Amino acid sequence: MKLNHFISDVKEAVFRLKLALIASFNRKAGRTSNSLLIALLLKFLELKFNKASISIPLELSQIKKILIFRGDQIGDMIVFTSALSALKSILPKSSIHIWASASNEIILRYNPNVEKIFSVSLTEESINKNIAQCQMESYDLLIDVSFWEHYLTASIAQKINPKAITVVLDNKEGKRELYLKKMYHAVLLPKGLNWAEEYHLAMLELFGVNEPKSVKTSIFISDIEANAVSKFLNTHKINDSFIILNLSARESCKKWGAKNSIEFLIRYCQDLLPHSQLPIIITAAPNDSSDVLELQRTISNPNIYYYPFTSNFLEIVELINRSIGCLSPDTAFVHACAAMNTPILVLCTTKSTTAQWLPLTEKKIVLWAPHNHDTSAIPVETVYLAFQQLLNQFIIKKV
Repeated sequence: MKLNHFISDVKEAVFRLKLALIASFNRKAGRTSNSLLIALLLKFLELKFNKASISIPLELSQIKKILIFRGDQIGDMIVFTSALSALKSILPKSSIHIWASASNEIILRYNPNVEKIFSVSLTEESINKNIAQCQMESYDLLIDVSFWEHYLTASIAQKINPKAITVVLDNKEGKRELYLKKMYHAVLLPKGLNWAEEYHLAMLELFGVNEPKSVKTSIFISDIEANAVSKFLNTHKINDSFIILNLSARESCKKWGAKNSIEFLIRYCQDLLPHSQLPIIITAAPNDSSDVLELQRTISNPNIYYYPFTSNFLEIVELINRSIGCLSPDTAFVHACAAMNTPILVLCTTKSTTAQWLPLTEKKIVLWAPHNHDTSAIPVETVYLAFQQLLNQFIIKKV
């Protein structure tokens, strides 16, 4: 048994090394100016994938079943949901399947536009298992909008159905377009818009739909999440006039930090304005439990509550939906706010965020850390004044 585990671990290590080498090679290939190397790469890709360019827009009648590659993180999937709605409106009778990551598939769990989700971990076993399942589906169109390495995704698409039309929306312009045209039948390039708009407009461009359609991200919730949130609110006798302070972000440079959050909450609780009576609910990921404990030890106020740690992100989405406003570092949480039309104060750092990745909503105020510092460098006073602005602009009239 131990030998089997050892062999399995070695195979997985070799697979991950292969992925790392592919990623490194692709990055170097995209930057090289060596004409001979470029020519060799193009010839290799041409022989491997054998993809002749096709014209866009595609013929609607030819498309019955679609597989979309959308790996990456939770926020990436939220940003893509408007494009899914657009695609379903263009092809209402089509079957749309999603090749999702194990972390972001939850966003589409109840989405009526999606018929099937393949939840894929970045392991050889998971990838091969899901390839085998997809091979039984007879897809007409494979669309890659993932930020995984495109060479890997194109190779997976080739195994699933070498005869299907393949399209990629790349996240960067430049020499990579030369390589992508050898790996896919068609390449769509970004236009410098918000990414939710990029994906949405790419679907319209792909099928030649010209009429303007509203770009709106969406997340669907079940009774399971609604009941869990109702139970929490009823237990603490909280009505729907509450604010959320989210502590967590996936990258450490994005986190505002416990110290700043404590100073903000103390200032908030001492404020004599009417809004200071609004309850604040603290949310955090389990790996930020130490920050939560620090807040609990430092601040004792009956108007501050802590939502229990949960692995079901849709509970947090439902909590956002019930709230009247939120404060959070830039993470999936802020895109959930945009999807639920909840006002949000977003704390950002240029180390990890660009304007293209801001939540697509008019009900937001964005603060940036100075001089390319971490988000924690944003002063508490600056955040508090912006929070007052958020309240006055979007929230007070609701209370």
